[in-house]
Amino acid sequence: MKEIDREYTDTLKKWERLSSFWWWVHYILGSIVVIGSIISSSILFKNYQIAGISSLITAICAGLMGFLFPAKKALSYSKAKSLLSKPIAYYKHGDNYPLKYAIEAKEQGEKIISSQDLIGELPNTQ
Repeated sequence: MKEIDREYTDTLKKWERLSSFWWWVHYILGSIVVIGSIISSSILFKNYQIAGISSLITAICAGLMGFLFPAKKALSYSKAKSLLSKPIAYYKHGDNYPLKYAIEAKEQGEKIISSQDLIGELPNTQ
């Protein structure tokens, strides 16, 4: 098994952590929005203060989801990680697999992440 520059494995781990982080942000904010909406619209609560606070929290979380786009960020890091993981594995375990494919995959992954941050869309890399 061949060794690969630590930069590539560290980048892969970083993208994996960031993908997980943004999925968690997406699901936590989404859950708060759903639960807050249920509480806010429930006729079971006679206490309007609870409904008002719940509405405020729901609106803030919904705004954060719309502003941060955590699912799109998670997808971009996931796609970048997928692009890089195969060339790293092939290079480590393959006899004649060149490192240039890992270098290209890392560059493509960085483009996916940076273009997602600017545009909000994942580019077609195929």
